[in-house]
Amino acid sequence: MTKIGAEVESLKKSLAELKQAVKTAQDKQKEAKQQCGKFERDMNEFKNNKESKLKELKADISKQKSALSKHAAELKVLQKGLQTATLELGEYFTIGDARSN
Repeated sequence: MTKIGAEVESLKKSLAELKQAVKTAQDKQKEAKQQCGKFERDMNEFKNNKESKLKELKADISKQKSALSKHAAELKVLQKGLQTATLELGEYFTIGDARSN
């Protein structure tokens, strides 16, 4: 296998790994959003009759929103890496095509 071929294979593997990491981060983000929605519904349910429960739910929502922000930041980093790997892979194919001509 040529050096370029090995690099292309390495980039393809990296691209697949980044795609999986992005998918995992998106799934985590979706789950966190669902949990936030549940906590907000619970807050509305107990709004007027259970002050202690309301405080507890607010704290939980704050934690979940923080986790969601963290996951969103991780997702952006992974998406940027995926974009970079995709561009690099495209460049290798372009270089390879130019050399074969």
